[in-house]
Amino acid sequence: MAINRLFTPTRPTPKRLVAIIKEHQQELQKLYDKCDNKIVEAKLYYLKGTESFTKYDTILKMHSVDERGGYESAVVVGTELQRCMDKTFANITGIYSYNLTEDMLKQYEANNKNLIIL
Repeated sequence: MAINRLFTPTRPTPKRLVAIIKEHQQELQKLYDKCDNKIVEAKLYYLKGTESFTKYDTILKMHSVDERGGYESAVVVGTELQRCMDKTFANITGIYSYNLTEDMLKQYEANNKNLIIL
């Protein structure tokens, strides 16, 4: 049994990398084609993120940076296609329907019908 012979993946060639990127773009386009671009909706996003903060220790007289995990939320107003194409959020843990108010719709229209994040 050869424990010291671990599998190491080989990098794709530049030609293969171009083909992978092209396949990825085609799959994204298929996804975008299925999305609705007419109905404006409001969705509540819950996402997991990290928060960085600095603290100062008066005894040691030094600064330190720490991170802690936390959950965030945001309301996103736009069409399904706009939400699908947006790359603002990562680590989304849940998406829920949210009541679309007149104020939200006015803000959306004032923003030239582009996606807004509240």
